[in-house]
Amino acid sequence: MANEKDFEKLFKANYRRFVSAAYAYSKQKHIAEEIVQDVFVDFWKRLERKENISNHEAYLRRAIMYRSFDVIKAEKKHGHKVEVDLIDNFSRDEHQNPETEIISKENLAFLQKTIDSLPERTRQIFMLSRFEKMSYKEISQKTEINQKTVEYHISKALQLIRNALISLIILTMNILF
Repeated sequence: MANEKDFEKLFKANYRRFVSAAYAYSKQKHIAEEIVQDVFVDFWKRLERKENISNHEAYLRRAIMYRSFDVIKAEKKHGHKVEVDLIDNFSRDEHQNPETEIISKENLAFLQKTIDSLPERTRQIFMLSRFEKMSYKEISQKTEINQKTVEYHISKALQLIRNALISLIILTMNILF
């Protein structure tokens, strides 16, 4: 990268996409924005030190993912939960009554607990696939495990989440009816 103009151009071209990627992990817009800004500041410092970074966008994307994981770990360590909005679209209704709103919040907490309960490696691979939109091949290369093992972990995660969602739907239907 030659100069500040090139850096600014890279920042403007990718900022929203990178914030969206960080948001997929943190579920908090202000934290996602901080993550992206911190990564870009660190990236600029590395460029000033003349570090050899051949693919800037790939480097930034991975750095944002790792920084997001660090934030999630820190939040879990301090007792804060990162909310997951995977079923939020199913539970949102502009005219919800208080009872339905409470059930929706419980549903989100249930899903978060399900994802948190996934084995660490399975959860990591699932997040790379679903939130970072990485292919099985990319995940295999990044994690240095066989592509069939990646497929196994994603299949396992989806099966566990699917079973949990089915249980949640049955439970919700029993409560409502």
